[in-house]
Amino acid sequence: MLLLDLESCLGAQPKLQTVRTKVPALVAAAQPVERVIAACAGSRIAPDRRSELIRLGVDLHLVGDERDAADNALLQVAEAWAGRGCRRFVVASSDGRFARLARFGRLEVLVWESKSPPLSKVLLAVGQVRSVPVPGARIPAQSSPGVGRPELTVVPSGGRSGAVADAPVRPSVSLTLSGWPGLRGSAGWSGLSGASGWGGRAAVAFAAGVLFGAGSAVGSAVGSAVVGQRGTRG
Repeated sequence: MLLLDLESCLGAQPKLQTVRTKVPALVAAAQPVERVIAACAGSRIAPDRRSELIRLGVDLHLVGDERDAADNALLQVAEAWAGRGCRRFVVASSDGRFARLARFGRLEVLVWESKSPPLSKVLLAVGQVRSVPVPGARIPAQSSPGVGRPELTVVPSGGRSGAVADAPVRPSVSLTLSGWPGLRGSAGWSGLSGASGWGGRAAVAFAAGVLFGAGSAVGSAVGSAVVGQRGTRG
């Protein structure tokens, strides 16, 4: 059975969306269970949240505002089911009072991967603790735009074309030219056409500039040679 200490696992006065997302996540993490029991002070949960819990199949126990009233209600239900043969108890709470359920059988404790209340040491000692991913948790943003982008290394000739190294560094383009004849028809340049992102566009622009400059230099040399030959013949 799954025991939900609502104020511990959802917080006081939880939002409706919190109930709709977190309760099913806890139930899924606790499987297989035949029943789900929850307890909370009636003054700390709104009527629409109560209705949503019931709709989700939770046996909800509303108690007074006395200290540990919700914990006591859950423990009474659990001990009653232990007398009927229940030997597995899954608890979504950080309160050490639930540690006493370990004497009846297997005790498992569900905690959120983040933003969970500190877990009682006695509960940690006797129960098997499992982390549950927080539904809808956002992935932390990267500290800078360049972090995490792959490093692009392009080798036009004599090496593997379009080589991409998965390194968490800023994108950089390393261009190796091993002889001008190797440029013509080199498979390495085809790797640039598929590059994406600002690093890829920079690589294409740089490569185009190199080719343009190389073409100009070769064209000038050829032109000079032709003019020289004509002058010799004349």
